[in-house]
Amino acid sequence: MSLLAGHISQRTGAFRVLIAGIGMSLLGLGLAATSVGFATLAAGMVTLGFAGALIFNANATLLSDLFKDRIRQVMSFASALWFVVWMVASVVLGYWLRFAKAREWGTFSFRIPYLMESILILVCLVVVWRVLPRFMQLNHNPDAADEVSAKSPTPPAAPQRGAFWVVLLGLCHGVMMGPLFAWLSPLAQREFGRTDVGGSWLLSSLAFGVVTGRLVFIKLKLQWDERRILSVTLLGGGFLWFIAFMSGNYFLTLSGIVLGGALTSTSLPALPATAGLVARRFPVIKSKLYGYLEAGIGLAIFGSTTEVGALVQHGVPVSHALPARAGCPFAAWAVALTAFIWIRLEKRANAIAPIHGPHAEERT
Repeated sequence: MSLLAGHISQRTGAFRVLIAGIGMSLLGLGLAATSVGFATLAAGMVTLGFAGALIFNANATLLSDLFKDRIRQVMSFASALWFVVWMVASVVLGYWLRFAKAREWGTFSFRIPYLMESILILVCLVVVWRVLPRFMQLNHNPDAADEVSAKSPTPPAAPQRGAFWVVLLGLCHGVMMGPLFAWLSPLAQREFGRTDVGGSWLLSSLAFGVVTGRLVFIKLKLQWDERRILSVTLLGGGFLWFIAFMSGNYFLTLSGIVLGGALTSTSLPALPATAGLVARRFPVIKSKLYGYLEAGIGLAIFGSTTEVGALVQHGVPVSHALPARAGCPFAAWAVALTAFIWIRLEKRANAIAPIHGPHAEERT
């Protein structure tokens, strides 16, 4: 669906795709909240997955259009807000599940949260429908744009090479991210004897670390290339996560997840650092490339999360399954290595290009 979302956004416009994604979210939540069996619930989850693909693509495209000069900071702030909500919601949901379970409310333990979220999504749909078009008009001034373009020379076309590396980064990112979302709560319950609340605290600690990291990086205003930022931060974050998962202590694991989340926040939740890179280097095909990026992430999440489940089913402890084969820490290092290799190969190509350029004979 992410691949299709990129092509649709490229052809019809990101605003329409965003509205369609929010509307599809309402449908998915409605199916989940009123489900009468596994088939209905699964249909709701699939619909929510389709909606997420549309919303991510449209959101990234709109932000890169509206905030061209500040895309890195804006994407960082947007992802920080996303994780603030997740941090609070994880703990609230943990206590809610314990509350509902104690009163034997059965299916209402998940129906009520889905209904509440449906109300919030409905409000969001109305706000986006009414406010966003006006905001887009305020940020688009054709007269000013014509005046600037008349005074300034035509900028060179942005390079279109390197799309492969963006997709590869997405695959590595998905392997890193998927098992974390799916298995942190079972990790707390299976190996530390914690309840749903203990599992929600691990998820919340990851969100807290990411929020802290995003805000710190916004404040620092680093001028580094996004790929260099990924290389440095994911290397350190993967190391901290490896220690956290292998420690065997709940509080050390929680602390390592917070610190590792702060460093890897440049990559979570969906490579915000790369979003700015895509907007600058691939302005013509950015919507499609956002779709390819998200498709790679989704494919990797599906594979890595399933692999962790298979390992656990065969008796491997969750704390060993996470950093072992499907490896969150190793996937973080893979993101860092991929970004580093991309930089080195691009530098080598730029160094060779002038030698074989059209004026090579004149220089010799």
